[in-house]
Amino acid sequence: MISLDNGNTGQLVARVKPVINARCYEVRFAALNDSGTPGPWQNGGLFTDSRAMTFNTLTPGTTYSVQSRAIGGSTGYSDWSDRLAT
Repeated sequence: MISLDNGNTGQLVARVKPVINARCYEVRFAALNDSGTPGPWQNGGLFTDSRAMTFNTLTPGTTYSVQSRAIGGSTGYSDWSDRLAT
C-alpha cells in the first residue's frame, strides 16, 4: 500500500502500487483499540483502480488499520500488504 488518506466524513481513500496482471484489488479495514491492536477485519470492497480506492461507513474520529491485496494472475491472490493506519 502506498498511501491512506481521509476522504469525506466517514471515508478513507487508499492507493496501492499497481501489480502486473492484477484484475482488481481487495481492501479490508479494522478499527484499532487504545493499545493499537486491530479489531475484527471488515471488507472494504473490490476495486479495479489502484489509484483511488474509497471506502465508506467508517466512524469519524476512529483510527483504522487498512490492508490490500491484488487478485488475478497466476497465483489468484497476493499476500496482504503491510498495515497502514490513519
